[in-house]
Amino acid sequence: MKAEYDFSKAIKNPYYNASNQISMSLSQETLKYFKDLAKSKGVSFEEIIALFLNDCARKKLDIELKEVAS
Repeated sequence: MKAEYDFSKAIKNPYYNASNQISMSLSQETLKYFKDLAKSKGVSFEEIIALFLNDCARKKLDIELKEVAS
């Protein structure tokens, strides 16, 4: 093993996917929607939700918040 390595020409790993695991509450209706969509696409509902949120963030989409009954 070398005493020192030269990383001056190193590049970032393009396959590294830095993601964070979180917990969130979803309504039964929302969860059913994403589960049904995931089933039709042949992927997990977690992956569908992540793809959807990533697409929203990439497009910098905004939403109009409306008051909801508690």
